[in-house]
Amino acid sequence: MAKRTKIYINLTNGIEYFERNPDLDIDQVVFMRVQSTHCEQKKWERVFASIPDDMLFRLALGYKVIIVDFSGRRKVPRAIWQGFELMRYVLCRLWFGKEYFPPTRAMSDSGVYFAQVFERLKKNRALRRRLEYFRRYLMTDHLDIEYITGASTLDTRWEKIYRVVQRITAQAAEDGGGGE
Repeated sequence: MAKRTKIYINLTNGIEYFERNPDLDIDQVVFMRVQSTHCEQKKWERVFASIPDDMLFRLALGYKVIIVDFSGRRKVPRAIWQGFELMRYVLCRLWFGKEYFPPTRAMSDSGVYFAQVFERLKKNRALRRRLEYFRRYLMTDHLDIEYITGASTLDTRWEKIYRVVQRITAQAAEDGGGGE
């Protein structure tokens, strides 16, 4: 049996994934907005508040979660290498009681840094309770997260981004979609 998979598009540059995959239907993905600026400013509570409950639930059930984002400056956006990798670290600690050693990128000791952030975040009772809530649904012993990233050709090109959104919504309407 094939593993269940869900694709999450991080707005705004993640919209480019539809340009690269013209047959992808808008109803096959979930949209979210985890901002790289929140990562830059180390506003971790805001980063975690932006992570959809749907994603946390599916991760707990053992789904393969594919997170799509593109960057105007790098091949891997900060929201991925810092924000979502921190999410993975925190969830591994809270859900499985295991250390997760993130691949390093721009932080030579990202594991040490993530451990420090984790100690601070777990003192935030509301955040800890939200993340621990999904632990009751665990049907897996690991997180299956994959990233699709790259350099964006649409970064801050709002007219082009809007045209992509128009195309994918029109395509959904023609296909009889447009809602769940």
